[in-house]
Amino acid sequence: MTGPGPSDPSGQAPPPPDPAAPPAPPPGAAPEWAAKAQEWRPAAVAAGPAAGIAYADLTNRIVAYIIDVVILVIVGFVVNLVLLTTFIAAIVTTGSALFLLLSVVVLVVDVLLAGIYFIYTWTNLKASPGQRILGMLTVSESDGSVLTFNQALARFVIMFAPGYVGSLASSVVGGILGLILSLAGLAWTIFLIYTTANDPKRQGFHDHYAHSVVIKPAAAA
Repeated sequence: MTGPGPSDPSGQAPPPPDPAAPPAPPPGAAPEWAAKAQEWRPAAVAAGPAAGIAYADLTNRIVAYIIDVVILVIVGFVVNLVLLTTFIAAIVTTGSALFLLLSVVVLVVDVLLAGIYFIYTWTNLKASPGQRILGMLTVSESDGSVLTFNQALARFVIMFAPGYVGSLASSVVGGILGLILSLAGLAWTIFLIYTTANDPKRQGFHDHYAHSVVIKPAAAA
């Protein structure tokens, strides 16, 4: 009688492999989730809602957003310049406590500026200035009409609220919690980009919630 070998210390033979189980990846191979991520491609763009009108592609929308951010930064710089002067005086006279409070004030002012900028242009011009430059329109998905105030407000809040909360957390909360909330704001932005790229009409989560769609007339394509 032979005893158990070195590869069978319990004295029992190993169970036979399950033929239905997927084969184990070879050593050094990428995990399955990474392989699937590499295979992901954006959804094909659907035909436009009407003749001569196409759904705006993701690249143009990102470029338009960057243009809008640059405009907001310039406008915000002028407004915040006054607050910056107050900051310096606060640091000299009262220390960092008031400086922290004024940091929150600056963030609130920036939120109000962005809200007025986007909500006004969406509801009055059918597009933000950045979208106008690239020939795009943000309209109601039902009939192509201008967004209502409630639609524009919902779209703005869903797009930007997590990012602003993250910015507030990084300046007020600080520490690990502030870092986590800041990363959550970044993750939300990535989520919106992903949902936009994965929708045939290029409607991200924010567009679905606000019942909006971004289109581009063929003449401007």
